[in-house]
Amino acid sequence: RGLKNDRLVRILDLPGIARRQAELSSAEERNFMQRYADGINAFIQGYPDQYPRVLGMMSRQPAPWTAEDIIAVQTFRIWSSSVNWRQELLTLRLIDELGADRAAQLAPLNFNPDDEQTEAIAFAAGELMLDYGDRLLNPFEAEHAMGSNAWVTDGAHSDSGMPILANDPHIDARNLPGFWYPVGIVTPKLRLVGGSTPGVPGMGVARNEHIAWGATNGYGDVVDLFVERVDPENPDHYLEGAASRPFEVRAEVIRIKDDGVEGGFREERISVRRTRRGPVISDHGMTLADDRLISLRWAIPEYTGPDTGIRELMLATSVAEASLAVAKMATPLNYLLADREGNIARIASGHVPIRRVGNGLLPLPATAEDNWLGRIPARDMPQVHNPRSGWTGSANHNVVPADYPYAFSSHFSPSWRYRRMQAFFAGELADGGKLSNESHWNLLLDVENDLGRRLSEQIADALAGEEAYRGLAQALRAWDHRVSTDSSGALVFQKLLRHFAIATFEDDMSEELL
Repeated sequence: RGLKNDRLVRILDLPGIARRQAELSSAEERNFMQRYADGINAFIQGYPDQYPRVLGMMSRQPAPWTAEDIIAVQTFRIWSSSVNWRQELLTLRLIDELGADRAAQLAPLNFNPDDEQTEAIAFAAGELMLDYGDRLLNPFEAEHAMGSNAWVTDGAHSDSGMPILANDPHIDARNLPGFWYPVGIVTPKLRLVGGSTPGVPGMGVARNEHIAWGATNGYGDVVDLFVERVDPENPDHYLEGAASRPFEVRAEVIRIKDDGVEGGFREERISVRRTRRGPVISDHGMTLADDRLISLRWAIPEYTGPDTGIRELMLATSVAEASLAVAKMATPLNYLLADREGNIARIASGHVPIRRVGNGLLPLPATAEDNWLGRIPARDMPQVHNPRSGWTGSANHNVVPADYPYAFSSHFSPSWRYRRMQAFFAGELADGGKLSNESHWNLLLDVENDLGRRLSEQIADALAGEEAYRGLAQALRAWDHRVSTDSSGALVFQKLLRHFAIATFEDDMSEELL
C-alpha cells in the first residue's frame, strides 16, 4: 500500500528539493538540523536493543541520518498540508462531464464568519468552491473527516489575567506510531514543552517561558496545475507559446519488498518528465481529466528561504518575535500565538503565490508568460492581532476578508466548527464574563453541532409528510444537537445528511464522478 506514496515522493522529487534546500540553508539552520541528526545517530549507535520492531520485519538496518534527511522529512510534511491541487483535478472533470454552467451549481460556498461581506460576494460571483474526500487519491485517508481547532483569549477575558491558548490538532490516536509525541527541552537558557513530530526538530504545539503557540491547517493554496502542450513536431518537447522546450527527464527506481524474488526485493522503474513549471503528474495516473498533459507547480521549492522559522519560534520571547518566525514558515497553517505581555494573534503561514490569472481552482493552460509573480508578502497574509473581541481562533475555515487583494485559496473547511466557537465565546464573555482554564477544556470537549442546529429542523420537515419516516423526524426534533455516542438524533442526522447529499447529485453525473 505504500507504493502509491513512494511514487508520489519521487514524482515530486522531495529528496532533490531537500538537497537544494540544504545547500540554501543558513549556517545557523544547518547547525540546528545537524544537532538534531546527531541526537538520532547517538540513539542508532547506542541503543540497538530499542529499535522499532518494524525495522526487523522489513529486514532493514537504520543508516546514520544527515541534515538533508531531516529536511526531506520536513518537506514531506509540508507537502501533506498542500491539498488544494486535488480539487483542481475534480473541477476540471466536473466541467468536462457537466459543462461549466452546471458544474458551477455544485457550489458549497465557504464564508468567513467574521466578515459577512464574503457571503454576499460568494453568492454573487457564483464561483466553484467544491470539496470532496481525499481518499480518491490517497488510500491512507481515514474513513471519517479530520480537522483541527485552536483559539486564544487575552488576559482581560481570563480570570487569571493572562492569555489562555488551546489547540486540538484532531490527530487520530489509533494511528501507530503516532504523528505527535510529547517532549520537553530544559536547559539553563531555555524551558520548552509541547508536541513534536518524529524526524523533524522543533514543536508544532508548545510553550516556552514567554510565549505559547498552536496551529491548524490554513489551506493556503501553494500548488497550481497547468495543462501542457506537447510539440507536435517533436514529442520530446513541450510548447510555451511559440517556443519549443525539451522535457527534463529523470529516472527513478523503487525497490519493493517481495519474498518471492531472489534478494527479497523487486524493482519498479518510472520516468518523470518535467516542464519549467514542475513534474508531469498525468503520466502517472494522477489525473481525473483524460488525454491532458498536466504539470504540477509547488511554491515551496521556489520560495523557501535559508531559514525555516522553526528555530526562531522556539526561541521567541514575544508575539512580535514569533510573528517574524511564522513569516518564514512554508507550511500553510494558521498559527495562534500568545505572550506574557498579554498579546494574542492569529497569523497565516505558507508561501502562497501571487497569481497573474485565475484563483487556483482550475488548471490553466501553460503559456510563455509566468503566471506567478512571487509570493504574498508575509505582512499581507491573513492575520489578526489583539482583536477587540478579546479572542481569535481557527477551525480550518475561511479567514480571508472580503477585500483581500490576492487569490489565497478556494478550499477551506466548512465554517460550522468556528461558528460554534463564536457562539461559545459570545455567551461566556457577555456582560464582562471571564474564562478559566476549565472553560477552555469544556470547549475542547464540546460536542454541540452547529450544522445540525441549522439543518435538522429542515430535514425533519421533509420527512414528516410520510408515515414511514415520522419516527426519524421525531428523533431529529427531540435531538439536543449534541453528537454523543448514544444519541439517536445525532446518528439520524449524520446518515440522512449524507443520504440527501448523494441523492441531490446522483441523477446528474456518472457513478464514477459521484
